[in-house]
Amino acid sequence: MKKMFSVLLLLVMLLSACAPAATPTAAPAAPTAVPQAAQSTAVAPTAMPQATQAPAATAAPAQQTVTLKFAIWDANQQDFSQKSIDLFEQLHPNIKVQMDLLASDTYWQKIQATIAGQESYDTFWMDTYNFTDYASRGAMLDLTPLIAAANLDMNTLYGQGRMVNVTYQGKIFAMPKDSDDPAVYYNKDLFDKYGVAYPKAGWTWDDFKAIATKLNHPADGVWGYTTGQFGGGPDWWNWVWENGGDFLNSDGTQVTLEQPASCDAIKYWYGMMKDGLSPDGNIIMASDPTQTIFPQGKAAMIYYGQWMLAPFAKLPFKLGVAPVPAGPKGNALQLGGLNYAVWAGTKHPQEAFEFVQFMAGQQAMDIQAQAGVIIPALVSSQAVWAKTYPNLDLQGAFLDMMQYGRRPVFIDWDWNNAVNKVLTDVWSGNIPIDQACKAADDAGNAVLQKRTQ
Repeated sequence: MKKMFSVLLLLVMLLSACAPAATPTAAPAAPTAVPQAAQSTAVAPTAMPQATQAPAATAAPAQQTVTLKFAIWDANQQDFSQKSIDLFEQLHPNIKVQMDLLASDTYWQKIQATIAGQESYDTFWMDTYNFTDYASRGAMLDLTPLIAAANLDMNTLYGQGRMVNVTYQGKIFAMPKDSDDPAVYYNKDLFDKYGVAYPKAGWTWDDFKAIATKLNHPADGVWGYTTGQFGGGPDWWNWVWENGGDFLNSDGTQVTLEQPASCDAIKYWYGMMKDGLSPDGNIIMASDPTQTIFPQGKAAMIYYGQWMLAPFAKLPFKLGVAPVPAGPKGNALQLGGLNYAVWAGTKHPQEAFEFVQFMAGQQAMDIQAQAGVIIPALVSSQAVWAKTYPNLDLQGAFLDMMQYGRRPVFIDWDWNNAVNKVLTDVWSGNIPIDQACKAADDAGNAVLQKRTQ
């Protein structure tokens, strides 16, 4: 018996010695493809298995510890992001996350440089405007198979309209982080001072103009409204859409502001500035309306994005917020938002996905919602966010308006910068309004044509 046992033991040892050692999965190659021409990302995302709610996080088994590098740019979101990271690390003791706060004005240069050097961040914030560029050249990891394996119904969790911002050629390349749409913030103290009724849902451009006229008091140094379009979000996108026009053709290769519906929208809003209801381009460029004109009570209303809610709520006057007014063709507005992307060259694709899945999941989204800084992309967390400022109708001003959200199709932001420069000159009196739309088209198309050469 002992002899037989010895023989069996010897066979087991020999078989064990012959077994191959486990090897880690190879990291995806860093993208080298030249960017392709812009094409529509408005493709319905691949259908996912059904899920009724965001999956609850569970602790991962102890494994070899890996460290993920994660890049963001907004200091206002650093604290609640770190809270989510701390919770993630508690539930995933084998994964550590190093969050780097990069300067907003050099963020994309840093991301591009690190990708080119093949030593980039494992995960990073991706915005709506750069998404198509990065997806088209393979800079982001295709999350579609990982999402399918996790059994996530993305359309239910985030809304089909929001999924357009993370979908390219039918594949999902990022997890939605937040949503933002514009609104009209207003100074209730000035409305009360001049006896003007607060704006209501369903108001129109003509209503907006009438209210701005009543609030316009040059002798007091008060404009009816201001826009921050030339230094920030492009309000004129919404104006053009709400007048039934567009500013790009269907594949994003040509600027189309010369179309009558598009140009008429630009002329309408220019006319209000020309009438003295808002500051001109020189003043807007010299003094950021979000930092001086509106906060200092020099404009009764400002047309701007949701991300300014938190700072505006701290201003020393009673704040109101209303949905953007409808144009002749109804409501249409830019629906943006940030996303969590994974670098295609990460050495830890599974761990990176676990992290972005958590950050886009219920626990992290609730933390983000409670901070009140930005609307969470997860639908089930949005009601939490809407209650963060109980004296403001955030549901009506922002959440109810998302159904009218649109996203233009383009590769990069340079064409928009060129158009903005022209419109700044128009608003500053350097280019006549009757030449504005052609000049804007020429400037934007000159940039777009360089991409095809």
